[in-house]
Amino acid sequence: MPGVASLLGDARYTGPYLGGAPGRLSDRTIARDTIRSACQAMNLEDAGEVLRAFVLVMAWGSGPVSSRGIRNTGRALERAETAHAVLARAALGLRTTACGSRILLWMSR
Repeated sequence: MPGVASLLGDARYTGPYLGGAPGRLSDRTIARDTIRSACQAMNLEDAGEVLRAFVLVMAWGSGPVSSRGIRNTGRALERAETAHAVLARAALGLRTTACGSRILLWMSR
């Protein structure tokens, strides 16, 4: 699906890379609060929004190194319809269940 990595360069969800491990001038960083914002704002019925948030979360979770998570993100996106269905169902559970509410509360700390 075209554009699924677009949030990685979006200033609403990423910031400039400020140091640490060597990076390129174009590198961006992602903070946990912006992950939460992207996930809460996404329309679960819109496959593009769900998959863009998924890519943002996976990039945040992988940190500054290439990892198995990044490789598996690409594999998950090979079946965009299935990925959307699974991710939207999981997000709905987080939004509407008591357990999901506790997880979201924990993430806000």
